Amino acid sequence: MLQALIIFVVRNILMIVLSEWRWLIALASAALYVLLGIFPVQGVLSEINWNVIFMIVGTMGTVALFIESKMPAKLADMIIDRSKNEMSMIIALSVFAGIISAFVDNVATVLMVAPLALTISKKIGS
Repeated sequence: MLQALIIFVVRNILMIVLSEWRWLIALASAALYVLLGIFPVQGVLSEINWNVIFMIVGTMGTVALFIESKMPAKLADMIIDRSKNEMSMIIALSVFAGIISAFVDNVATVLMVAPLALTISKKIGS
């Protein structure tokens, strides 16, 4: 149990310090759990929650298509054209985030609204 706790703490520290290598750190820590016998080899694939994995893959795919379609720039132009001042832009952005969050999870909402907000701020020069 102490080994598992040590791996857990070291993994989290490394993920914070070496954020660009998170995927490798996660795989290495998972391999350590299996190699040290903390988690049995025969139970590895059956313990993965595939519904969550595929939900995340679908969400990231949707967000990638949203960004690649240049939709944030089009929406930013619409919001800028229809807004009288910065306050109304913020309200429009909030309404958009509210509508999006009704249909997708919070991570997807942030990943869709953040590029839109950045595009708006670049276009208005803030």
